[in-house]
Amino acid sequence: MQQGLNSPTPSFKPDYVYWIKHYAGLLWRWKWYIIPVLPALVITWLLLVVTFGTVRPELGVNVIFGFEKQSSVLVLPEALPTGMGKMKLIQSRNFLKEIVDSLSLHFIIPKYNRSSILNFIYVDSTAIPGKYEFSIDEQSRLNYTVALTNSALGLKKKVITTGRLPSLDTLNTNGMKFVFAPHFLKKPFNFNFFVIPREKAVENLRNKISIQANSRRDPMMEGVVMVNLNGTDPQLISTTLNTIADKFVERNLSFRKRKTSEVLKALQMQLQIASEQLRQDENRIRTFKEENPKVGLGIDAQNAINTMTMLESRDLTLSTETDDAKDLLKRLSEQTGSDKDQTTSEALLFLSSRNVSSAIILQR
Repeated sequence: MQQGLNSPTPSFKPDYVYWIKHYAGLLWRWKWYIIPVLPALVITWLLLVVTFGTVRPELGVNVIFGFEKQSSVLVLPEALPTGMGKMKLIQSRNFLKEIVDSLSLHFIIPKYNRSSILNFIYVDSTAIPGKYEFSIDEQSRLNYTVALTNSALGLKKKVITTGRLPSLDTLNTNGMKFVFAPHFLKKPFNFNFFVIPREKAVENLRNKISIQANSRRDPMMEGVVMVNLNGTDPQLISTTLNTIADKFVERNLSFRKRKTSEVLKALQMQLQIASEQLRQDENRIRTFKEENPKVGLGIDAQNAINTMTMLESRDLTLSTETDDAKDLLKRLSEQTGSDKDQTTSEALLFLSSRNVSSAIILQR
């Protein structure tokens, strides 16, 4: 029995021939299903790759603004603008129109990032809206053509400029100026771009901007406002949002300077009015005294006024000294060691300065 227990277990050897015949039979059995479905799956996969493989994802960038509490001598606190009130400037069309013009946002390259083709772009108001096609001669690969399509003007692939690729660096045509990127000039390719009306570009930018305030009323986030911008070109949306932030800060500082100037002018005017009123009152008093030299307060009235003034001054002095004495007593009861000695010296100096005799001090 011991020999039977110690005998080695035979190793398992799979029958490859059996499994190959088994799966070959399955494939043959399902051949009329596999033959039409497999090409359909391959074609569908290729269409998905071609259609969605070049789609750029929607990205978002944000910038945070912090506002300090302000007050005004001319405006009630309830009427002062809040952080969200100030941020309404960013969504104003006149403000966004400056951003569109400075960055030429009415120029759009739908399938590529702007920086992958161009280093500099300027599009003015004379540029014709429409679809532009930058195409390279497929035979020579040395010439390029820019054509315009605008159905409203009856233009279809109208050639507006041509040139040679080896000499291409800057392109000026129809109110547009482009400076091409060096990496694009090394490996140029065909691309399409659009010029849209400036009003439409402003609306597109306005719809992509979202403003979020401190909705949870978090005291640590008081006065903090976040502005978010969505887009498919990372560098372009970052540049756009930075430009919006810079322009907003610049405009806000301009408003503050103008407001401060208005406040100073109002205060200067009030000061002039008060000075003129004071001068007139002094002249009237002087004239009255000259015309009535014997009119004035009696001796009793003058003495009463002097006495009241002296009592008020003494009351204020006594109140201050009482507060100082209470502070010294509190410190004497709380401190120990060298600190208490120093406080005791201060108390003695305090009492001696109030004409308290040394005998009374020692008795205390």
